[in-house]
Amino acid sequence: MGANAKERPRPIDMVGTVVSPHLISCASPTSLAPNARALVSLSLNSGHDFTEPLPFVVKNAPVLTSVHPSCGTLAGGTPVKIRGRNFTDSKRVAVRFSIASMINARDTRASVHLDEVHE
Repeated sequence: MGANAKERPRPIDMVGTVVSPHLISCASPTSLAPNARALVSLSLNSGHDFTEPLPFVVKNAPVLTSVHPSCGTLAGGTPVKIRGRNFTDSKRVAVRFSIASMINARDTRASVHLDEVHE
């Protein structure tokens, strides 16, 4: 290659697991840079032959910085706004509420509080 030509990074091989005849699972490598565009291809013969690649984009993990309001009624339905960074437009957003602790177990009107997360 010439002095100004950039060398392509070497491919990173990861171990995959056949989950079913229609699904293989693996972890993405930790060495890919944020917002990098990678290509994913598959070999079923120890790396001798690979399929045509498909695109894979590395994104920074979302970070939550606040939840407002930080509590709601037991009846549910409270509109909640979540602030943070690295949110990307997706049609598959899932927000999980899990019980962290009960504020007052003797109060029959007890509500569950989700503490605000700060940087």
